Amino acid sequence: MYPTSLEKLDELIGLLRLRPGARVIEIASGKSEFMVRLAERDGISGIGVDISFIPFISKSRIRCMTTIQRLVSLLVLTAFVLSACATPAPTSPATITPPAAAATPVSPAATAAPPRSPILPTATVPPTHTPGGAGLPEIDAFPLPADLYFIAPDASGEPRVWRLPYTGGLPTEVTPPGQPISDFAVAPDRRTLAYRTGQIAVAAYPSGGALVDDQAPMPAEGAPPDSIAWSPDGTKLAYSLGPKLRIHRAGRDAPAEVSVPLGGAQLGRLGWSPDSRWLAALAAIPANGARPQLVLVDAEAESPAAVLLQQYYDYLWLSDGTLWGTRAERQRERFAPGPNPQPVPLQNQPLIGLASPRDDGRVAFMDFGLAPMDEFGILSSMNLDGSDLRVEGERAVLLTGTIFAPGGRRLLVRVPGQGLRITDAQSGANAPIPGAEKATLARFAPPPLPQVRDIAGLGLPADLYFLAGPENGPAQVWRWPKDDGPPIQLTQEPGGIVDFAVSPDGTQIAYTAGNELIVARADGGERRILARLSSQAPYRPISAQPAWSPDGTEVAYVQDGIWVVPAAGGEPRQLVADQRPAQQVNTVLYLRPAWSPDSRWLLVWEQHWEGNTWALVSLAGGAPVTVPDSSVPEARWTPDSRILLASAGGAYTTPGLHLATPGNPPQVTRLLGEQWPVQAARLQEDGRIAFLAAPGLNMFVPVFRLYTVNPDGSDVRLANDPALILYAPLAWSPDGRIVASIDPAACCPARGALTLTYLETGQQVQLAEPGNTMLVAWGQ
Repeated sequence: MYPTSLEKLDELIGLLRLRPGARVIEIASGKSEFMVRLAERDGISGIGVDISFIPFISKSRIRCMTTIQRLVSLLVLTAFVLSACATPAPTSPATITPPAAAATPVSPAATAAPPRSPILPTATVPPTHTPGGAGLPEIDAFPLPADLYFIAPDASGEPRVWRLPYTGGLPTEVTPPGQPISDFAVAPDRRTLAYRTGQIAVAAYPSGGALVDDQAPMPAEGAPPDSIAWSPDGTKLAYSLGPKLRIHRAGRDAPAEVSVPLGGAQLGRLGWSPDSRWLAALAAIPANGARPQLVLVDAEAESPAAVLLQQYYDYLWLSDGTLWGTRAERQRERFAPGPNPQPVPLQNQPLIGLASPRDDGRVAFMDFGLAPMDEFGILSSMNLDGSDLRVEGERAVLLTGTIFAPGGRRLLVRVPGQGLRITDAQSGANAPIPGAEKATLARFAPPPLPQVRDIAGLGLPADLYFLAGPENGPAQVWRWPKDDGPPIQLTQEPGGIVDFAVSPDGTQIAYTAGNELIVARADGGERRILARLSSQAPYRPISAQPAWSPDGTEVAYVQDGIWVVPAAGGEPRQLVADQRPAQQVNTVLYLRPAWSPDSRWLLVWEQHWEGNTWALVSLAGGAPVTVPDSSVPEARWTPDSRILLASAGGAYTTPGLHLATPGNPPQVTRLLGEQWPVQAARLQEDGRIAFLAAPGLNMFVPVFRLYTVNPDGSDVRLANDPALILYAPLAWSPDGRIVASIDPAACCPARGALTLTYLETGQQVQLAEPGNTMLVAWGQ
């Protein structure tokens, strides 16, 4: 006999359900006790419990046969039993992080479910939908697992998308007024949105937006949710038109339109495979109330077509590119995507309320078969094939209006009338999300990049230098040493530093502070002024843009033209002066000097009233020589003193890649044409040219892949498969393995987080401190 308390009764029911192979088949009551009968592999067993003062009895979802003589009337009992046997609807999984290529599952051996630990059945959010729970620990809402976007009304009551940074604060509006939002999706760069308003689909990013489709009606009422989705690599955007899917693919002039062979179907719950090849969706016929059916589309096919898998009414993409398909409440199978999948039943078949791939490679799910009441579940996990089942939750958590947050360890719960709450899936503890009291539809962005504070394990080939400072405050020069330790601040200039350059031997730095060009030791000591600069307004702020000669004895800089001064100090000499005629449209400014490795030339940016080109200035003297076909934003010297000219396209420039040989006139060879939006290029030791290029011109997200090409433009090869999301400008490491860049901040795009991208693997990490970095440069 157990003590007379609801908690003990629910605990007992949880214990009974955890017995291997057992299921509750009967609950019967007498004057002061009830009998729970278990159907087990080896027969029937039972146990009696005192219920003299228990207000209600926990229920089995398998079969309920209950008689209560003293506590409830027959009418109440009937309603209770009907609700006990109901099955909650499955809930959408969370966004998945891209994994390795998909593998066909191996047929698992049938194994019995392992014994599970007892569960405290105190609900995190009681059935009355009031948050909290007795004895729950306190948690902080922040940091969230990722930035949170949600739809909520603005001051005029119009639904707009709001963004809440994962680090905390209050949400801000990210869609314009006059466009009531009905659905949206967050791109893998964590800042670009695709949203739907009326019959229009729009892609919006920090620097602007683009109309995607002006003939895109929303699916009919009753269609599955989630009508729009980005692929994990950012190269595809899909959305539902009701009975059809429309898929935009980078580099394709027209979107693919896919119809589903199911009359009257409305499509929704779109989700991409981790490798961005397959699109899954659910097709439902709202009028007949039947369960949805699973749709798969190979988006890489020239003419994509829908494969209808009628046996599955729900799905979950796994981290290895396979799927869990749901056939019935306890029938889940794992298979690789394709027209003829080869399903393998999971080794364990718990009652899954919602599930998500977890950051440890397992699958986290809420098991409502363990919870003491409907619409609740208890955190569990298992391997992708269903093996190694573990019960991890301490309390039951509400599943209605709930999604998994990225990582599979926290939940986002929408409580009607109270807004969004973040919940620890294991303990059930939760906290309100400030500013989200009126949120309706909410989605997390992909998780932020891993943050690092020192160099350990990163394998940097050289020191890394950058500017950093407080938000909108003065910046200083920092060095991230390649050997060990955190970044080191090198300078202490009161007014901050505008730009800098590191000497070839790494012992000195030249920088602009105030109206002075300064040279100092690499540790900031022995500071000396090389030149005083006059105001350059209205054309630009004072910026010397220093550049070291290859032998480290001279520094070139900008001051109403291009000058050169001895690094040890001395009299500057002017190589070329800006052209400032009375008619301003004929103005020409010379900027961004860079020394050739043989020290014979300076490559300079020739800025015109509209557009630009590149020019060569001889150190021996003479007028600048314009480089033909060089109206591109990027130019880089090769070790053999040739010039790589790259463009990803844009104002006054066309995409492509050129190679120039200095001379009078310079000789220029086109290597790649307009179909190649090239972001950066460098000459490798093997003689081939490596470059980053977007997979097509129709881009909403800054996605690039690594290629190589011969110096004559022949034999273009894809060097690695992962798509890389990068922001210019980019700084190649000396060995070409790593690209350093700045992930722009939402507040101030000129500054952001210093990001390292490993080109072979696609792995990315960010420097945690200091923030607000800019102007990254590698040492030698």
